[in-house]
Amino acid sequence: MTNLKISPKNSKNMGFFFGVAAFCCWGFFPLYWKLFYSTSSLFITNWRVIFTVITLYFFLFLRKEMGSIIEIFKNKKLLTLLIFSNICISINWFVFIWVIQLGESWQSSLGYYLSPIVTVLIATLFLKEKLAISTIISCMTATAGIILLFIEERYFPWYALLLAISFSAYGLLKKKISIPPYLSLAFEVTTIIPVCLFYLLWSYFQQTHLAPVLNLNIYASWLILSLSGPLTILPLVLYSRSAQLIPLSNLGMLQFISPTIQFCIAFFIFQEPFSPHKISAFFIIWLALLIYILGPLWHLFRNNSKIKMQ
Repeated sequence: MTNLKISPKNSKNMGFFFGVAAFCCWGFFPLYWKLFYSTSSLFITNWRVIFTVITLYFFLFLRKEMGSIIEIFKNKKLLTLLIFSNICISINWFVFIWVIQLGESWQSSLGYYLSPIVTVLIATLFLKEKLAISTIISCMTATAGIILLFIEERYFPWYALLLAISFSAYGLLKKKISIPPYLSLAFEVTTIIPVCLFYLLWSYFQQTHLAPVLNLNIYASWLILSLSGPLTILPLVLYSRSAQLIPLSNLGMLQFISPTIQFCIAFFIFQEPFSPHKISAFFIIWLALLIYILGPLWHLFRNNSKIKMQ
């Protein structure tokens, strides 16, 4: 019997499929978290961490990698990076659930649209990377969109910026962590478990409970909440597999799927109020992203043209 080999073309197609699937999962997340609108977002976030830990350790058990968690504690540099990444992802998870429950999920969309630009700015500040002219124009354009929102709406999108900063910082820290994403996430959520258990014990005495979901009984509601673990892991595994099969630049282009889906959900399904000024701010930020994307493509086109001329 001959072994079947996956061709490079099929491998790339599978990579795109995994990438699109991952960002679609993240894009549709607001629909899931909206189910818990009548329960404290901090309560939900803590249980999300616990169910994620349970799912991850089951996953590691199947892969026979349980010992890898112990090895991480022996590497002080890796341990420090993971603690900081843990802080970033915890903030991101809480704010994401919080804005959806507030009825402002458009801010989650805005935050993830701004994330690539914020990533570039953070890299410039801390990694001393030089900015291309197109990137500078893109950052200035995005800033103009936020200023318009502030002037016309008398509202500053703090939650959107907090989501963008926490996610971008998390991404940059992840680049310095040379272990599989699911393994680093397992360690991150493990280190915060004591805090979660302390909060949940306190919330028990404060009589904070999970409210029934979709008029279901409390047991069915807990079953739905327990899915937060697998739903957290699934897109991460898909994203990790996609990154192995396609270039990072191609994967970066797919990341705008998630905030676009979130924007459509906020506008068409949740029917959140969108004033003309708010829509205008989004259009300006979309223009900033277009400049951000086209800049490197134009640079690549010019370099290829020069090579052909030589």
